Amino acid sequence: MTEAEDADVAANDERELERLLRFLTRPRLDFGLALALFVDPAVARDMRARATKLALEQGCNVATLDLARVGAEGDIIQHLRDQLEHADAVFVHALDRQLEDTLGHPLHSAALVNLNHRRDQLPELLSGRVVLWVSKRLYPRLAKIAWDLLEVSLTRVEFDRVAPTAIEPAPLEGAPAWFEFVGKAQLPKYGELARAWLNRANAATDPRAEAEAAAVAATLLVSTVDFDSAQAQLERATARFEQLGDLASAASQRARLADLLGYRGFHDRAEAQARAAVGLAHTAGNWATEAQCRQILADTLRRRSQWEESATTLSELAADSEARGDASNLAIALAKSGALFTAHDQFERAEATFQQASDLFAELGDDANWASARNSLADLRLAQGRLDEARRLYIEEVAPVVERLGDERQLAILRGRVARIHAKQGELDAALQILRDEELPVFERLNDKVSALGTKMIIADVLTQKGDLDAAATLFDDVANGARALSNPALELVATLHAAALHEQRARLKSALTRYEAANHLANHLGVPRDPELEQALTRLRPPPTPTDN
Repeated sequence: MTEAEDADVAANDERELERLLRFLTRPRLDFGLALALFVDPAVARDMRARATKLALEQGCNVATLDLARVGAEGDIIQHLRDQLEHADAVFVHALDRQLEDTLGHPLHSAALVNLNHRRDQLPELLSGRVVLWVSKRLYPRLAKIAWDLLEVSLTRVEFDRVAPTAIEPAPLEGAPAWFEFVGKAQLPKYGELARAWLNRANAATDPRAEAEAAAVAATLLVSTVDFDSAQAQLERATARFEQLGDLASAASQRARLADLLGYRGFHDRAEAQARAAVGLAHTAGNWATEAQCRQILADTLRRRSQWEESATTLSELAADSEARGDASNLAIALAKSGALFTAHDQFERAEATFQQASDLFAELGDDANWASARNSLADLRLAQGRLDEARRLYIEEVAPVVERLGDERQLAILRGRVARIHAKQGELDAALQILRDEELPVFERLNDKVSALGTKMIIADVLTQKGDLDAAATLFDDVANGARALSNPALELVATLHAAALHEQRARLKSALTRYEAANHLANHLGVPRDPELEQALTRLRPPPTPTDN
């Protein structure tokens, strides 16, 4: 496409955005349906964010409904009614996930069929405006399922632009699934949107409206890597929901707060929040929320090295899920248990558990979690030293699914796994090339700072194996400084200990002692168990006490 054609497409997208805004803010419209078609999911996300902001400036509150969370059997109309209780309009996205699975196979969505059958009742059932977002590629499939519904739409807009570097949001390894990190170019837009929702929360006179606005603001603030503000808004949302007696919503927000605290390395506080979330969800009688909270509790206990408690939590979750016929949560509990078994060298139990989880995910058609379980099996092979088998699983089984999902970040992680295999086989230059050129740039482009620091830790390990101790020590110091800037004391502690050991090895004893002292302070702050090796290093390097005169 020429520059002139690019400009024409961009200008057309702006005109389409104006049409969408007119639909959203049209006066005296009790109910209206619109269809938004797009080519690039990244452009669609940008247009939704801009439309939401512009509509809010005109007094129109736009909520979102993620159909990936509704499921193929869910009641879309009820979900729309719930959203429209507190909003003037709803953007319905992830519609593509109702039309085909992650491998591109067509799905028969009972939820969409039901919505199509009830199209004549929509003006009576819904008070507000609804916009269905679907890719142009899958529009013909949607039309086959729901042509009657599409016929009653009042407005149709089309966004044809393709972003130069379209990056799909992806779940982050080691980060909660609800985190969405965005590229640096999008940070100002997300920041504006976060401020708008913060202003709405501050101006709210209704506690529920305040809680819901604070919860949305927290999600947006995480995207801008403003974790302190995100944490404050999650605490605010939790408190308001508890005041309202809405225990299920309070549990969900407490669970998100536990997720965030655990991600930041505040494991004791995360555990307290996760346990409180489980209790609230159980009291509310909301099994879906309780299962999610118990998963988060197990993850938190694992991060605190409380392996037995984590395993017990997962075992109980698996038993309760099986008793309820909840195959999805059963499979998740099994997959997490397998990771625990791998960490404790219980390889046979881990393999059997991963296989059972893989089979369940396959039966459920959950390709993303199936790939995750197979990835965990590959990690097991890596831990066993069966490097060729691990490589085969990563490349032949996991990578094709990840590529089909368009998940650039997870693909970079897989390449990083292959780099670790190179390192274990002594192919250190090949490992460094992959880590520096194929994994790290993706994290930096996505502004995923924690994962970028994790990759730098691995690079420093490889440099240590190569004998380049000065470069490795410098990189560990950089990671410690970066972790400190992100208020992540757990990562800072690990990096500082590695740096201290290398400085001591290079006979830079004063520098080593400074870092061991810093690590000791961090360990005390985090409340981690006493480390004999750290105590020995401090005893070895601290100057002897000066005798005092009697």
